[in-house]
Amino acid sequence: KTDEKRITLQKASKTKSDIFDLTIKTNKDRFYVGENFILTITFKHKKDIQIVGLSLNKPNFDNFWYKQIDGTTRYEEKDFEVIELKFLMSALKEGYFSIEPMLLQVQVIDNSFKSFFSSTKDINVYSNELNFDVKNLPKNIKLVGNFEIESTVDKANIKEGEAVSYKIKISGKGNFDDIPDIKLALDDVTIYENKPEINSFISENEYQGSYEKVFSIVANKSFTVPSITIEYFDTEQEKIITKSTKSFDINVEKNSDKKEIFLEKIEDNKILENKEVIIKRISSKDKLIFFF
Repeated sequence: KTDEKRITLQKASKTKSDIFDLTIKTNKDRFYVGENFILTITFKHKKDIQIVGLSLNKPNFDNFWYKQIDGTTRYEEKDFEVIELKFLMSALKEGYFSIEPMLLQVQVIDNSFKSFFSSTKDINVYSNELNFDVKNLPKNIKLVGNFEIESTVDKANIKEGEAVSYKIKISGKGNFDDIPDIKLALDDVTIYENKPEINSFISENEYQGSYEKVFSIVANKSFTVPSITIEYFDTEQEKIITKSTKSFDINVEKNSDKKEIFLEKIEDNKILENKEVIIKRISSKDKLIFFF
């Protein structure tokens, strides 16, 4: 039989060292559900340390939406070399949450043994812990940020049976992925719509983008394209902002040429009936050549 071994699990705590330092921080610690914030991971090490490899364990971002910001920042700070990674994040629900200490495994040259072949050793470096207070948005509000909304039509006067193109666009910064699909509440018209085109990107540490959707409306009588309204929560002003598009009156002209066009077609058909029609039969050989 082997001897029994007892394993004690300890909560990770920030590594205290004069050589290494791993710190995580945010630009705020109190925010609303869906509000964007920046989490920065900063690793410092002495310049004279020979680092062979770095391996950051996958962060545990439960209860958060996150996206790594492209690019790694490197700079010097006195006797240290500094590496920074940034994540754009937002909380998915209300409550008190924590991000546990992160682990960075550092592989360095081990100079403790003097030999012809150099050896390496692994050092575990832990960061600090972060705690957050996430508040819920006001009732029935899903968007948070700063948005603009506009709409256009390609023409205000059409003939009966023609189509008018209506385009709506939302732009700004915030949680674009949560914009609900916009529909038009119109009766007695035929509406064709495409899927909304959402383009989002990170710029100046903000989640920015645009939402665009185009409708094609066919009608037999005049109608009004209604105003579209969006509501969002502005964290800077701490209040709900409502913005709307203008409505458009579309005038549909009755097609007075319907009877004349119908008569012209009848006359054309009469002419065709009086013409001699020659039917040329295609042989099997010609069909085969055409097929090839």
